[in-house]
Amino acid sequence: MKRTEEIMKKVMELLGHLVSEEIQHKTCTKLPPNLHEFLVWLVNDDDESRTTQ
Repeated sequence: MKRTEEIMKKVMELLGHLVSEEIQHKTCTKLPPNLHEFLVWLVNDDDESRTTQ
């Protein structure tokens, strides 16, 4: 009986994670191409400045 409870607890945890991921996927909008390029530029520029310091 204890094993069944452990399995059910794990199944409920996994279902919770799946639901959370699906909600996040549906509520997060995709960045427009120009903002995506800016973000990539900003992150890459920051990485380069850290390596030169």
